[in-house]
Amino acid sequence: MDVLCPLEENYVPQDIVYTDIYTSLLGRVSKKLQFDELHIVQGFDPHEKRNWQSAGKPGFVHLNDKITYWSIDEPNHLAAFLDADLLFTRGNYLHLHQEFEQYRTSKSSVWVHYPATSEYFPHVERFLRTWRDRLDKKWSVESRRFLPILEALEAEHRSTGVPFLEQSAEGEVLMSPDVLYNKIQTFEELCMKQKLKVQNSPYDIVLFDDAVKKNYFTQKYPNSMPVTFTKPSLNRMIDVSLVRKWDLVFCGSTLQPTKNHMVFGNLLRYLDQMTDTKIRIIVIGNMGGIPAFDRLISKNYMNLDIENRGLLSRSETLEIFNHSRALLVTSGRDCNPRIISEATMHGARIIALDLLSDGFEIIKSTPSLGAVVSTSTRDWFYARNGNVKCLPNENMAKEILNELRRSNAPLVTAHTAEHTFNLSDCADKLATTILSVI
Repeated sequence: MDVLCPLEENYVPQDIVYTDIYTSLLGRVSKKLQFDELHIVQGFDPHEKRNWQSAGKPGFVHLNDKITYWSIDEPNHLAAFLDADLLFTRGNYLHLHQEFEQYRTSKSSVWVHYPATSEYFPHVERFLRTWRDRLDKKWSVESRRFLPILEALEAEHRSTGVPFLEQSAEGEVLMSPDVLYNKIQTFEELCMKQKLKVQNSPYDIVLFDDAVKKNYFTQKYPNSMPVTFTKPSLNRMIDVSLVRKWDLVFCGSTLQPTKNHMVFGNLLRYLDQMTDTKIRIIVIGNMGGIPAFDRLISKNYMNLDIENRGLLSRSETLEIFNHSRALLVTSGRDCNPRIISEATMHGARIIALDLLSDGFEIIKSTPSLGAVVSTSTRDWFYARNGNVKCLPNENMAKEILNELRRSNAPLVTAHTAEHTFNLSDCADKLATTILSVI
């Protein structure tokens, strides 16, 4: 294992150290628990395409007498931090974490983990349940509408070595009820087995977003304490603007397919047809990697003015949130993206499709923050990575327009967000939870 050398301070990624919500949260928690040091450890792969900053080379920088930034490109370097009084991790790296568990020697350290990742095939139980009902009632019509799920079924069956649906000599899928129902049942069993697979994790505390998921996390992580977690936002650095230049903002890097850019792109024609006023839309994060999406947002619509701003800095994005009435979230297989708290902190109300894996509860229970727009499982389909997508329609556009009309109180939205996503309150709660298990 190579020895890490000092880095010049200009190598330190500013967003990780100064604007990352987890760094800010753990900085406050460390103060409350009177820890002497905070180590920010960031791994990187020089060959990875990413939309976040990294040092790009291994090394470390002492930012001050308490905080040190580490950039690593070998997992073995993590071993040096395993006996910290508090270890905070996020993401889906269970196998790596299990491997390092054997090297922990401290009996008093606490490991807090926030998976921050979507469920495996989110909402698939609801999807299959409603489709079974439809197939039972009207097989001849509904069986053909069920075809979008076949791609996901095929991928799952291939990965387990189970033959897919029987095919005729001409290559057509044999769609008999018995055959298809059997495959649906097998697919559901595979999904549920994967979802509820018990994780023998090394974590002492596992954080999760929605209280309704407590039983799920209790079953999945039986050796850990599940704790509900409202992901906070950094304090707002600019005044909330009463002037809203844009009606709707769509934000999502085209490097992340789970943002469902094509769902948004295909929705535009319905919004254009159904609105009775001009809608000003701004798109953030388009890096030109999806030609069909580029065409859809570049079309000349009768009632839509669309501005395509590409990839922006965080400060530029927040400035746009501060001048937008609402943020439209079409993501599937996403877990409570931070743009929800950041947009509302700047007065932009959330309009989210019901495809998100986690993060619905706060929006549903707090109308001043936003609303969840229902979609029909008839129009759902799953990509091979388990991401759920949907086909837009007039009903969806109508509901979005209704919510957009309600998005006219930026001060109320921002004030509610300040209390809901309060960083100090979150740090206090997390510190108290940690103390309870020490």
